[in-house]
Amino acid sequence: MEAMESIESLGSPRTRDSEIWSGDHLELYLDPFRDGVRWFHLLVDPAGTIEDCRYGKTGRDFGWNGDSQVKTSLNWKAGWTAEWKIPFVTLGKTPKEGDAWGINFARKDIAGESSNWNATGEWLDPKGFGVIEFSADGRSRAPPAVAADALLFRCGFHGTLAPDVCRGEKPAKLPNGAQFRDGARGKALVLSHRFGVHYPLRGNMRSEAGTVAFWISPVNWTRDNKVFSHFFAVHARGSGKPNGPRPFDVLLYKFRDEDAVYGFGMGQELVAMDIAQVPMGKSWRPNDWNFVAFSWDPQGATLYVNGQSDHRRYKKSAPGAFDTDTFHLGGPYFQENDALTLMSDLSIYGRALTDEEVQVLYSAGKAR
Repeated sequence: MEAMESIESLGSPRTRDSEIWSGDHLELYLDPFRDGVRWFHLLVDPAGTIEDCRYGKTGRDFGWNGDSQVKTSLNWKAGWTAEWKIPFVTLGKTPKEGDAWGINFARKDIAGESSNWNATGEWLDPKGFGVIEFSADGRSRAPPAVAADALLFRCGFHGTLAPDVCRGEKPAKLPNGAQFRDGARGKALVLSHRFGVHYPLRGNMRSEAGTVAFWISPVNWTRDNKVFSHFFAVHARGSGKPNGPRPFDVLLYKFRDEDAVYGFGMGQELVAMDIAQVPMGKSWRPNDWNFVAFSWDPQGATLYVNGQSDHRRYKKSAPGAFDTDTFHLGGPYFQENDALTLMSDLSIYGRALTDEEVQVLYSAGKAR
């Protein structure tokens, strides 16, 4: 961890668990269990003084002293740095391949200004932490740092519907009955005609511009099975006037009669000129993972599927504000069927990502 503000001296270490939070310090938050109850909070000042505690069912335990080591050093050009070594055993959990942990970093500088890495609201709420994943050798692997400042919503679906990042309205209640199966990177959510999930739109998505990105895998269907599979939708309640503002509306889905992913690009009506489409290719088979992204701005919308894209300019005006309260994953579909689909790593950004940024997300996901 690096504190980007120059200081003249590291100072002298104080007794462990001294109240260093009121001065210049760095903070580390670790949530190995992702249950919103058991997690760890560690602080260090420039001199290397450690203040730490753990949270559990009975609340905060200030008497806990983790078996950790920290080394601080002075950097006259960029402030000071802290290198932390924390054995997994002191956290009570050793990660396996594909495990996802909650994590966050924070800093309070000498002027009293505070900031954190994943700024999603209350610092001491694990729901606002970022996420790291672990590879086979136990090393962490974070999602690619693409447009991190524009990330509004993220849910990995690693055994839970709870979002990893939610900068807007939090879901008041998540549905029961969600099923998860092994995915390429830990667990993945099962979507079907009979099961879908709603999340609040407010603050988690922008009608003016944005990008939705996720990974999809067929369970019991192929690209030529002649059924619909819906992935992501914002369903406008009503159509706009022919020559006036029209509501924001989008649908990303696998079309029934063609081997293609369709992106209904917020057009006035569901007509061909407003639909972006990208051929599915041979990778759309059970256990194959495919990357889908959809971006929009005042000029038009672009659908991306596994590195290919189709851009459509708006035939009339750009869409207006939301006239609905939620975005939706999964069913119900246009026609009832038994198709099952896995979804993983849904991210929503507050601006249209560039082609290069979308390619980085796709390449990084393939590498993982």
